[in-house]
Amino acid sequence: MAPHTPADDRIAIAVAERSTTGVRLIAIDESGDRRLELVQPPAGPVRDTNPAISPDGKWVVFTRAPLAGSGRDARLWIAPLQPEAVAVPLTSAPGVETEPAWTRDGAEVVFASTGSAAQFDL
Repeated sequence: MAPHTPADDRIAIAVAERSTTGVRLIAIDESGDRRLELVQPPAGPVRDTNPAISPDGKWVVFTRAPLAGSGRDARLWIAPLQPEAVAVPLTSAPGVETEPAWTRDGAEVVFASTGSAAQFDL
């Protein structure tokens, strides 16, 4: 058996996992093991999906939507990348915001949006 190293604890990927309170974000280490839940659960059942870890490994941005409803209300949230972090809304425009991705330098987050203020550059 190989000795345990700090790299074993490094979060390699964040994924969505179904739970009794909705869909939660969890961290997977470089060994492929489930390490921890990324954000504290909110008051009601939600679906947390599309996690994106910042290039410096300090933040996770994701889409949060209520389980009940029309599916037309999803916002981006952000949290420090640490166990049971408290997430805060990153956006507040009406519509659906999803598929966040960090720019290479980690200075900005780009995402898809159905909101009226959305702008797309191709």
